[in-house]
Amino acid sequence: LLPAAREESEAELTQRGQYRRLFWLLLLGTVPAGVLGALFESKIETALNTPIYHGYGLLFTAVILILASRLQGTRGLDKTDWRQALGVGLAQSLALLPGVSRSGSTITAGLLCGFERDFAPRFAFLLSIPVILGGFVFKLKDMVEAHVSGGLDPLTYPLSALVAGVTGYFAIVLVINSVKRGNLLY
Repeated sequence: LLPAAREESEAELTQRGQYRRLFWLLLLGTVPAGVLGALFESKIETALNTPIYHGYGLLFTAVILILASRLQGTRGLDKTDWRQALGVGLAQSLALLPGVSRSGSTITAGLLCGFERDFAPRFAFLLSIPVILGGFVFKLKDMVEAHVSGGLDPLTYPLSALVAGVTGYFAIVLVINSVKRGNLLY
């Protein structure tokens, strides 16, 4: 009975170590988008907010998704280091450009780094959490001002968050399954 308890405790320690490793990799991967977003987001929005640039961004996204559908990696969390996390984080920064998909660029970057088809979308979506929360905090003042000046119903924001959360969950499941099957072409 004692060896089984020791085995279980070693497994728990290994799992905690993996979570800790994932946390630090995600933190490092968040830095490029956070820094570049804070410095350049409003400048990029002002300079590139025309339909032609949105079209270029969508075309870029289409090309990288075609590329991603052909990539196959073997790297999981245990074989991922700071270089891959930083590379995926830099790819996430491309989403500052209009029309460029954040998840498409990060999943493709993960696959280019050799991530397994199961790990690439999971890492990409976990990497989005700090960036989305940071963007929310940055835009909170604008949201409050719009609420006060526009006389919006107080339920607008929580209801919008609920709908976005539910549809986002199903979208994430759909994308993860598409990446696993390698059919991002569609």
